[in-house]
Amino acid sequence: MKWGEALAINGGDALLAYSLLQPMRMASNCSAECIATIQKWLSAACIQLTKGQFLDIHFENDPSVSMKMYFDMIGGKTCALLQTAMKMGAFIGGADTTTVAKFDQVGLLLGQSFQVQDDWLGSWGNDALLGKSTASDLIDRKKSFPILLGLSKKGEFAGLWKRHGVIDAESVPQFVKALENDGVKLETETAINDLYQQTFSALASTDCEEENVAPLRDLMQGLISRSA
Repeated sequence: MKWGEALAINGGDALLAYSLLQPMRMASNCSAECIATIQKWLSAACIQLTKGQFLDIHFENDPSVSMKMYFDMIGGKTCALLQTAMKMGAFIGGADTTTVAKFDQVGLLLGQSFQVQDDWLGSWGNDALLGKSTASDLIDRKKSFPILLGLSKKGEFAGLWKRHGVIDAESVPQFVKALENDGVKLETETAINDLYQQTFSALASTDCEEENVAPLRDLMQGLISRSA
């Protein structure tokens, strides 16, 4: 840890305050009503992100977490971030209420796609590319998508999870192999592909000119093939 927890928290507070000031920089291009709406959405997203992170940590010690609870939790993390960015961009660009709502849905689905894929990488990714250990989700007993799916099957993985109160680094390969034996790796990959396809369909439903949505489409295509 280069700077320490205290300075990290202090830096985070500064970044939060800075982000809330950014709408004011649009005063020359946006009306006061537009800026107020953006400010409201941005503040609401910050609250959602705080709640989502709390739930993510809380779930580590909660044995009753369901897949619905998981999607509610990520709805307050990656989804909240991307939904806010998408609808803010559409709103500032002059889109009507219906189109703004459609971009909000694009952000929700893109956030779900990204997070489930991130969870897949947390078990089967490359440590060097990720910049973190792929053992950490299991060691921390994090309720990621693959782990919850594995527990729901009540097979080999669920049995290991129940027998091991503490998971150490040496036993992680055994847990990962159990997930694979239970079909979790393949089913997670299928879920990721399905979610991304839903995201592309939602983007198409906005009925925007192709040249306007092409950068978003390229971004989404890049996320599908990411390895970190």
